[in-house]
Amino acid sequence: VELLYPEVGHVEMDPDALWKGFITVVKGAVQDAGVQMWQMEALGISTQRATFTTWDRRTGVPFHNFISWQDQRAADLVKSWNRSCTMKVIHGVMKLAYFLTRHKRSLAASLIVFSTQHVTFRLVWMLAHYKQ
Repeated sequence: VELLYPEVGHVEMDPDALWKGFITVVKGAVQDAGVQMWQMEALGISTQRATFTTWDRRTGVPFHNFISWQDQRAADLVKSWNRSCTMKVIHGVMKLAYFLTRHKRSLAASLIVFSTQHVTFRLVWMLAHYKQ
């Protein structure tokens, strides 16, 4: 998959190119397996798990390129959340919960921070900045 860099920190993929690559890989895998498409009941592929696009539900046409998990456009939003009072309260409460219970999950929760790899922040950025 060819990565596109329209601006510094932005990492995208062309949806049409990704789809064509997907079809090529699936056809090759089916051919290599020595079966016909009609013999397939299910197919599972897991890749680009934190990459997303949005599309027009009526036409199926994407509104924008895929936004890669490597993309940094939501970095300021992520920083603001990680520095927020909400996160400080969550960390404090979970540290207290760990102190009282000694459950390692509470300790882990007290250390949670967001990153730009979380789809939600990039999606929020895209919804706020996308101009059709």
